[in-house]
Amino acid sequence: MEIIKEHTKSLCPECYKKIDATVVSEDDRVIMIKTCQSHGTFRGLVEKDVNFYKKITSTKKDDSNFMRCLMINITHACNLKCHLCYLPQRDTKKDPSMEKIKKAIRNYPGHAISLSGGEPTMREDLHEIINYIAREGKIPVLVTNGIKLSDYNYVKTLKDAGLLIINFSCNGFTEEVFMSIENAPLFDIKMKALSNIKKLGIKTQFSFTMSEGINDNQFGEAIKYILNNEDFIYQLRARVSAPIGLSLGEKTLYLSDFLDILAEEICVGRDIMVDYWLTYSPFPNPYVFTMNYYHFMSVCKREKLTPGKGGDIVIFSWPDRYNIDYEEIKALDLDILNNRGQFLNYWDGIIRNERYNFL
Repeated sequence: MEIIKEHTKSLCPECYKKIDATVVSEDDRVIMIKTCQSHGTFRGLVEKDVNFYKKITSTKKDDSNFMRCLMINITHACNLKCHLCYLPQRDTKKDPSMEKIKKAIRNYPGHAISLSGGEPTMREDLHEIINYIAREGKIPVLVTNGIKLSDYNYVKTLKDAGLLIINFSCNGFTEEVFMSIENAPLFDIKMKALSNIKKLGIKTQFSFTMSEGINDNQFGEAIKYILNNEDFIYQLRARVSAPIGLSLGEKTLYLSDFLDILAEEICVGRDIMVDYWLTYSPFPNPYVFTMNYYHFMSVCKREKLTPGKGGDIVIFSWPDRYNIDYEEIKALDLDILNNRGQFLNYWDGIIRNERYNFL
């Protein structure tokens, strides 16, 4: 066993207190070991590839220039029952009031407010919340499964209220995938919604959650889709399914695995891609990979490509309560509002939500 990181902070997976942790290599894997005085010692797999992890964590980081965004879960209600959902409860009695939402929007020091859930379009006053964000001089972002956006007039209402960015969940391009993940035949609905968004010219993040054996063969199609629709899609945000919320115990892919898949899809070596990332990312870490497709191809493959309006690719490997490293999650420029009105790092808040409902 080799100690990679002797001192960091993590979370007790039982009482959710911050505790000391050590990161070591063991059998060519990266393991976090931590001991809670009340609940004993725990071990968590951080990364499958030791050399990959060492290379990332030894690179100098700069977290001073992030434009931070606050996510507010404005409802627990949803019109789907996805088995990968990170929200384990559906208690709409605990939905935040308009007063609480407005207070958070006013007090948050960052530039953007992201509205999520549940499914935020289930709230009838969504357009009012969006309008309030815009009037406060901040950027309204909608995180949605897109079902209600298949209604053109509804999307137009949201745009007229001030909506600037949509984070659109789409995990594939076949009904088989949608039935496996969302438990509903959604292909035509999703495509109609995307068509409406495109017509109205709303900037969009295409959100893709990979589940091994279900839609890992769809990732290449997602890349092609965003590159062919740069007039409104500026970013592909992809993540692996993680043992959080309803999908406890499902994580089989880690960041190194996902980058192997990406490298194969764009026909480059992973090491070339990782070196590019470490050169241009301000905060490379084991949880988030970022690159611009066109810039990467120009720099690393020396292809003369006309830069597109988008082409950003962001890949997440969410931490869980066994392997979260509080030094590394600083890379995430996203916070979340808890039930006490506090702003937490998004991953910290999502993990705490499993048992303590953001207490």
